[in-house]
Amino acid sequence: MASTLGDASPTLLLLQSSDGDVFEVRLEAVIEQSPIIATAIEDNGLEAIPLPLLSSSIVSKLCDYMEHKFDAGRNGELPTEIKKPLQSARLLACGASQWDADFMNVDQDIVDGLLLAARSLDIDGLLELACAKTAALIKSKSVAEIRKQFLFSTTQEDAKIMDAALAWPRSVRSMRRRLKRWRAN
Repeated sequence: MASTLGDASPTLLLLQSSDGDVFEVRLEAVIEQSPIIATAIEDNGLEAIPLPLLSSSIVSKLCDYMEHKFDAGRNGELPTEIKKPLQSARLLACGASQWDADFMNVDQDIVDGLLLAARSLDIDGLLELACAKTAALIKSKSVAEIRKQFLFSTTQEDAKIMDAALAWPRSVRSMRRRLKRWRAN
C-alpha cells in the first residue's frame, strides 16, 4: 500500500502507467527526484499517481532510475556530470557513469519516452542524461541519416503541411508590423 507524506513511516508509492500497470517505488526516492510528484502528494494526498502519458516500459525504467539515484546519493556517490559539448558518441566517454551508460543503452523509443517522463515530471538528472543520449545518437551523422533515424519526412506534401501550419503566425506578425507602422504615422 502506498503512503502519503503525512504518514509516520512512508515507504512505498504507487505509480500507474497509461497501460494501467502499477509500479511500487520508495516514496523518498520519488520526492527527491521529482518535485512535480512531491507537490501532487502534498497537495492532494494521493496514494497512487497516474502517469497517463507514460507506458509501462517507461514507468518501469523511471522507477529503476529514481531508486538507483536515491540509493547512490545515500551511499555518498556524487552525481556524474556529462561534459558538453559531447566529445564522443559514447556516453561513458563523455563523463556518464557506467550505470548511466548501461541504463541509456536502449532503443530510441525508450529514450524518447524517458525524455517525456523527465520533462513532464521535472527530473533534471534524467532529462540531462536522455538529452545527452539523443545528442550522442546524432553526433557525427549526416542530415539524411538523422532524418532517417528520427523519421523526419522530406516529402513535398509534408512541406506544404508545415508551410500551412506556419503561415498563420507569419500573417499575425505581418499584421502586427503594419499596425505598428500605422500607429506611428
